[in-house]
Amino acid sequence: MYQTSTIKEKYALLLKMIVPILVTQVAIYLISFFDILMSSRYGTADLAGVSIGSSIWMPIYTGLSGILLAITPIVSQLVGAKQEMDAKKAVQQGIYVAILLAIIIFTGLFFGIDWILSKMNLESAVHSIAKGYIYAMCAGLLPLFLFFVMRCFIDALGQTRVTMIITLLTTPINIVLNYIFIFGKFGAPELGGIGAGVATAITYWLIFLITVWIIAKRVPFERFRLFHHWPKLEWLRWKEILLIGVPIGISLFAETSIFSAVTMMMSNFSTEIIAAHQIALNFTSLIFIHVSSLNIYGRTLIITAESTIANLRYPLGGIFYFRATNLYSRI
Repeated sequence: MYQTSTIKEKYALLLKMIVPILVTQVAIYLISFFDILMSSRYGTADLAGVSIGSSIWMPIYTGLSGILLAITPIVSQLVGAKQEMDAKKAVQQGIYVAILLAIIIFTGLFFGIDWILSKMNLESAVHSIAKGYIYAMCAGLLPLFLFFVMRCFIDALGQTRVTMIITLLTTPINIVLNYIFIFGKFGAPELGGIGAGVATAITYWLIFLITVWIIAKRVPFERFRLFHHWPKLEWLRWKEILLIGVPIGISLFAETSIFSAVTMMMSNFSTEIIAAHQIALNFTSLIFIHVSSLNIYGRTLIITAESTIANLRYPLGGIFYFRATNLYSRI
């Protein structure tokens, strides 16, 4: 992390980290946004199916990825205390946790999505598209969760601009792949709304591989040798991750499920109403993004400020970041 001692430097650091994170959060949200937008160009049933599928997917994804957010403060604290080997082991244990979570969610969605959709009053076409969209998205679960752990590692080092650049790549990649698989271009099958799920899963794999390459080859990440000398499972580290991460995950699940619950309640209405509601919701959800960014990364600065020796020159650094992020979110 960067070393700061004055209030002016801390404000500069806050902006330097928060702005890229805000862009990153918006870029990640735009994947779902363009899935829905481009599906609407194919047909109303496809738009409704992707909307329902996305409403099921998003709270599950955000809730469980919230558990993995524990990696950021843990690594920030260890790096701030100059314990880089322990920081590496914490990330590796986080990768193990991510694999387990991906397996659990894949199994649950693969065998349970039909039952969930059967509880909604959906037209058969919408039911089929929503089911196919979720199945396709499941193919991207593992790389998505692994990417999230590595993103937390990168952000914990204060390199938020790197994650911003990586996630900004997702938007054009996803748009191109959506065009190919939704409308059946360049010899690809014409899958409609299900094609949006296929495109997103491929996008997740691509950004995961890009992130692996950056961590393995680029400064300052390569010195950690993250993909070498894998340790055994350390249950105490898992306990630490879960004790910090589970409350975060529950909080994020509760926040995002509010949006999703409304969409699923709309399933009792016609396909056209579901589609219209989702288009409006796409824009209102963007308002939530910037507060979420501060919530996620304000604590990174707080914990690092309290653990980095350089901040002993300004011992209330953690309190400063808390008050600054809280003030901005109120504005």
